[in-house]
Amino acid sequence: MRVRNLLSMATIATGVLLPAPSALAARRPLRPGAVTGAARSVSSSAAALTGAVDPHGTATSYYFQYGLTRALGAQTPPASAGAGNRPVSVALAIGGLSPITPYYYRLVAVSGVGATVGAERTFVTTKVPLSLQIAVTPNPVIYSGLVLIQGALAGTENANREVVLQANVFPFTGGFFNVGNPQITLSNGAFSFTIPQSLANVRYRVVTTTRHPIISAEAPETVSCNIAAHITRARRRHHFRIEGRVSPALNGTPVEFVRQTRSGARVVVGRAVVRNTGFESRGLRTRRGVYRVRVLASGAVTANETPGLLVR
Repeated sequence: MRVRNLLSMATIATGVLLPAPSALAARRPLRPGAVTGAARSVSSSAAALTGAVDPHGTATSYYFQYGLTRALGAQTPPASAGAGNRPVSVALAIGGLSPITPYYYRLVAVSGVGATVGAERTFVTTKVPLSLQIAVTPNPVIYSGLVLIQGALAGTENANREVVLQANVFPFTGGFFNVGNPQITLSNGAFSFTIPQSLANVRYRVVTTTRHPIISAEAPETVSCNIAAHITRARRRHHFRIEGRVSPALNGTPVEFVRQTRSGARVVVGRAVVRNTGFESRGLRTRRGVYRVRVLASGAVTANETPGLLVR
């Protein structure tokens, strides 16, 4: 009764109608609301954590806590949820996760009024997808030389998997076919294949024998013709000849005889074609310098040239 009289007196004195105590309580700021949502776009190493935040009219920020146990231990950088009076959808990405691993997470909203922690939820990261990479050495390789195809199967459960080498040989119209025996990947996914003789340009790839095969990118191997050459005397004075053999013996393949000048430039001083298994230049005028024989590309193999032949 006394309180009511005092309020009446205050109203008369100031001319202002004061709200009832219950109305004052209703207008007090509220802590933000936080609802933890589902994890989206989950991969072997990342995920997008979602949720909803209601700022209740006060500037609010939010972040996600996450970890391998309920103790969590990690969190995202904070982000703004604004200062509206309605719930807003929020999402933040996390990375650096381990594959096939369960993670705990929750949403936290913070404003000047206080903090609210959303319910705890979980997700499990996926496997690392299998993938194949290969490399061919040496490249190019001399005709009939040995080639090594090395590679690795990466991803979850990459050990003890069967892989097959396939080849598509020049002119590359016959498609890929299996070469040799399958190999089993090592504990780290590594494998290798050996080709004892390379006889033509070829494209290699490796394929798993799984239900849904994993196929590597194609690795082209260039095969260069093998040339053996030497210098002989010519009948004409102050002249010499270059002759030799080439394999594969592709009749009609063009041959060039090149002299390297002091400046390093290369000048074609004669031409011939492969006959049977060999070639022979006409008489070349003797000039001191380094000479080379260049056998041009034939399609099945690529061009190649000899080391320098010194003429004094």
